Amino acid sequence: MNNFNILKERKNTNSIKWDFINFMYPDLNHEVLPLWVADMDFECCNSIVNSLKERVNSNIYGYSSFDDEYYDIITNWVNKQYGYSVNKSEIFYSPGIVPALGILIRTLTKEKDGIIIQSPVYYPFKNMIKNNNRTVVENNLVNNNGYYEIDFEDLEEKAKNPNNKMLILCSPHNPVGRVWNQKELEQIAIICSKYNVYIVSDEIHCDLLREGITFNSMGKLKDTIKNLLVICTAPSKSFNLAGLNLSNIFIFNDNIKELWKDEITNKMAVSNPSPFAISATKAAYTSGGQWLKDVNKYIDSNLIYLKEFLDKKLPAVKYVIPEGTYLAWLDFNNYNLTDEQLTSLLLNEAKVAFDEGKLFGMTGEKFQRINVACPRLILEEALERVYNTLRSK
Repeated sequence: MNNFNILKERKNTNSIKWDFINFMYPDLNHEVLPLWVADMDFECCNSIVNSLKERVNSNIYGYSSFDDEYYDIITNWVNKQYGYSVNKSEIFYSPGIVPALGILIRTLTKEKDGIIIQSPVYYPFKNMIKNNNRTVVENNLVNNNGYYEIDFEDLEEKAKNPNNKMLILCSPHNPVGRVWNQKELEQIAIICSKYNVYIVSDEIHCDLLREGITFNSMGKLKDTIKNLLVICTAPSKSFNLAGLNLSNIFIFNDNIKELWKDEITNKMAVSNPSPFAISATKAAYTSGGQWLKDVNKYIDSNLIYLKEFLDKKLPAVKYVIPEGTYLAWLDFNNYNLTDEQLTSLLLNEAKVAFDEGKLFGMTGEKFQRINVACPRLILEEALERVYNTLRSK
């Protein structure tokens, strides 16, 4: 039985989340509880740990590549979990999804082209667009009392502009936690097909779902939009393997495949995954299923605890339990605080580190993103600190 209540010491392990918080906030002169970076504070499942130990015990760590077993494992997982098919020729390696976005932006668009994102959204989307000299085009989500929906009328207006060439879809959505339903995805596909807009679907959180919620992948629509579709996946969020730097990018169009290979192999010479990443991914997708079910159940309980705590002690903080991810999107608009004041208060008085909402776009102002994939004691302590700081505000 997995025990996610174990307080695993992560300080002095080169953890960005725990050891490098001062690089993000250099003026801090104290330690904070970090609930910001999106990795889990849970130990990996035993099958992954054992596979890595076995690989270490080989005593040779040379260049590695994927074998047929690896591809079979990926295709079986996709078919079983998400209900569509992908074959070996459609699976491409990237060290991460954000690097993959950079490659796809450079190969499928030109400088100054518009790329649509649905704010508030994972901020590296905007950074990659701007840093590659493309134009950020925002199709802002509609906030209906904490439940976010897509503004399809606005999306079509943006898509019909011939300068806008790509939509980066966050599915499930980070930070608002929506798991887009089949009807919503079909509408996206109709609009993008009509105006020949590429869809790059970031599905990294697809295995992290609330009880009773089903993930719908853009892959189910690939037969009708495969010339426009690229799907980005990884075991990193699902199985807490972010540090192993392995993502699987699904490309269905032959021309995009060639563009990808030219960019990543010929121009960047990125082609060899770590042997540890291969071993861990195989183990995750063959014997990590029960661990994943257990961790989702634990995250469910943390999100419910968060909701009950806020409703009872800090009702001015508005929050809707997300359909997916292990991230909570907290609305502090009821407090008479600027973003700077709110973040400073949380960091310097409450001594907790969340992700400030304006990083995710202007529609994220006065929000904070909190990562609840941690032992309950950490979450309890963080919330008590926030309560003791804000109760008099």
